[in-house]
Amino acid sequence: MERPEIRPGVAEHAADVVVTNPQGLHLRPATEFARLAQASGCAIRLQIDVRSANGASVLELAMLAISVGSQLTIHATGDDCEQAVATLVALVERDFRPLTDGLGPAGTPTRG
Repeated sequence: MERPEIRPGVAEHAADVVVTNPQGLHLRPATEFARLAQASGCAIRLQIDVRSANGASVLELAMLAISVGSQLTIHATGDDCEQAVATLVALVERDFRPLTDGLGPAGTPTRG
């Protein structure tokens, strides 16, 4: 598996995770993944086999056609990249469901 280029002095982190969502990574979960990737402030790449995509691009993510059982590698570079990867791994592990913490998209409060 090819890794993104390593740049000296730039923090990076990666982790593997298996997709358990029966529908795989379709547009709705790709949108949530991209939203969290953008909010992290890190450069995120999602890799499956030899293919990879910008984690902040819904279109690129959807074009990977990721199905249930696929093993993904999430790469992040930048400040707090370890936390960014942990957040995205947790999203995949909960079948791409957003956290139910009373917050809507981008952390905005939801109406109760």
